[in-house]
Amino acid sequence: MSNFKFLLNIIIILTAVLLLHCNSFAKGTAGNAASLETRYIVDMPTAGVLPKRTFAIRSLFFTGGGAEVFALFAPWKNFNAGVSYGINDFLGDGDIELHRLPGLQVSYRVLNERVNLPAITIGFNSQGIGRYNKELKRCETLSPGFYLATSKNFKWAAGYIALHGGVGYTFEQKKEYRSPNVWFGLEQSVGPWAAINLEYNTNLDEEEKQIIKYRGMFNAALRIALTHNITIDLQVRDLLGNSNVSKPYQRFFSLDYIGSF
Repeated sequence: MSNFKFLLNIIIILTAVLLLHCNSFAKGTAGNAASLETRYIVDMPTAGVLPKRTFAIRSLFFTGGGAEVFALFAPWKNFNAGVSYGINDFLGDGDIELHRLPGLQVSYRVLNERVNLPAITIGFNSQGIGRYNKELKRCETLSPGFYLATSKNFKWAAGYIALHGGVGYTFEQKKEYRSPNVWFGLEQSVGPWAAINLEYNTNLDEEEKQIIKYRGMFNAALRIALTHNITIDLQVRDLLGNSNVSKPYQRFFSLDYIGSF
């Protein structure tokens, strides 16, 4: 069975790469030709926002056949708002289990990127990532909560590299364990339509040994723009093996569609 899963993953990756090379007009949110901003590193938010009068529908598929769907809208310049919802065992043969509450996302970019200054966005995001635990009333990865994120792009010999960082405060933990959290990461373009994203979430707001053995979650993603408004992520998560509830090297998949209204 493990060989079959490995083969299936290889087929998925090769199919994505084939689609990438077949579509010479792809722009999306990845690569040197990207026409849209990255809004998240892997899990955690960047300072990126949707352009005015556009919307995004993002589907994330995670361990055990679960799924989360995010709907985000940009009615005004630099302002985004949306909702999200998750389901455990959406795919497979287990009982479908709904997450307790929908998530809410609101963000406003207070400073656009300049030559000598990064972009800065403030926001609120109550959607955790991964399977929902009814007993703990939370997802495997806590939501960013109230946050401030910053991003800066640079051009160099290997293409474009974007540096991202943020600090947040979530209310999903018990009061005695609540504390500010910090994350940072980078995105390196790989040709016109792809990028590699690396993210380190310090998990400073985690109650030790509740979900993770040690604080610190390291995730990576291959992001590929299939068309000018469709981007996919092939994610490999928990590279440090710190989770108590799942095996390391989890594989997630996401599909991001951006349209206008």
